[in-house]
Parts: sequence; structure tokens; C-alpha cells
Amino acid sequence: MNTSEREDEMYDLSLRVEVLEKGVAAILKAGESKQAASPTVLSMDRIVEVVAAHFGVPVEDIMGRGKPRQVALARRTAMYLVRRIMGRSYPEIGKFFGRHHSTVMYADSRTHMQRVHNVFCASNLARIEQELKGEHHEVSTQA
Repeated sequence: MNTSEREDEMYDLSLRVEVLEKGVAAILKAGESKQAASPTVLSMDRIVEVVAAHFGVPVEDIMGRGKPRQVALARRTAMYLVRRIMGRSYPEIGKFFGRHHSTVMYADSRTHMQRVHNVFCASNLARIEQELKGEHHEVSTQA
């Protein structure tokens, strides 16, 4: 093989590399746009954030040990929604909130009863659920 044949081969090879690089770049770009268009994953953290904003209390208070009425109501609501929307077990929810699972059972039961018997509570829960469902389509399997 002479020098000009080698140069031709090198040129062909460099063209193939360039085409491959462009193809890979196009595939990566398409993957990024699919990710950007995919729904946001709903997590327990996100539910707590939305509930905190709805009740006007800091996330830290919901996750903390405090018992002021507004904070306790927001915490029970968040526990209830995690259970109802994400289907998490009482022990999982308790671990996330730093509470015993029986506390989560109480929050779930009490919030459900309030929803059934209190129109104001039912409408608040419906608004929060609508907000969560409006922005999320996939449920996370992790916290």
C-alpha cells in the first residue's frame, strides 16, 4: 500500500468518525429532550413541599417534632396523601417522617374521617391532590 492509498484510507476513516460523532450527538440530544418532556417524578419530599406551601408552614416544621395545630394538621395531611397517592406502607411513611407507624395510622384514619365529614377538609385535600396530579404522572419508588 502506497502513501496516497493510506491517505485515502485515513480520510475515509476520519469521515466515518465524523459521521458517527454526529449520530451519537443527535441520539444524546434526542434523549435529553425526551427526559425534559417526561413527567416529573412524584416523591414523598414533593408531597411534603406542596402540603407545606398549601398550609403556609415550613417543610422543616412538618418534618420536625413540633405540635402546633396548623403544623400537626399539615403533617397529618402529608402522611395521608403519601399513603393514598403513593401507596406507601405505614412503617415506610413513619420512617420518612421520623414517627412510629401507629402515628401514621392515626393520621391516615383521622384525615380520612375529616375528609368524609368536613366539606372544607375535603375541598382542601382535593385541591392539593389536583396540584400534585397536575404536575406529576410518575410515582417514585424511593423517598
